[in-house]
Amino acid sequence: SVWKGGDFSTDRSWMRELTGAQAAALVDATRRWEGRDFRSLQRVEAQAALAALIPTAEAARADLASRGFVVLRGLPVQDMTPAEIQRAYWAVGLLFGEGLTQNASADFLCPVTDMGVDFGYSGSASQLNVRGYQSKADLNYHCDPSDVVSLLCVRKALAGGQSSIVSTPAIYNEI
Repeated sequence: SVWKGGDFSTDRSWMRELTGAQAAALVDATRRWEGRDFRSLQRVEAQAALAALIPTAEAARADLASRGFVVLRGLPVQDMTPAEIQRAYWAVGLLFGEGLTQNASADFLCPVTDMGVDFGYSGSASQLNVRGYQSKADLNYHCDPSDVVSLLCVRKALAGGQSSIVSTPAIYNEI
């Protein structure tokens, strides 16, 4: 779990790509769950419907346990409606564990979208109940209180939208 960004300049072992069959299974499952709220999906349902994805999810979980991060590519968002994307994202997440709420409003999924709110340049909200992911402000490095954090890029931002991570053990060792 101790690494620096340069350690991965030629190493792509941190990337996991869904196969065509896995992507098709994901689309099929989200369509079978049509009309259901993503929060109603249970872990056992996701595991049964997404059995084809389990080997990739297990490898990704091993990456998380050893390296601390993984990128899972190939979720076919271009072939899904927004509701299907939510169900797919939630179902894949269930292969890793249980979802937690993200904010005081108890939202489980939060779009990272500039909603025109003022988050301020200091990194502290200048409006009540404003979250950094609702603004165009850069977010300082921070620690989310969970075992796993995930992001899904549905469409490329016109500008910005860069995400970065660091190895906390590497920072600790450097200090």
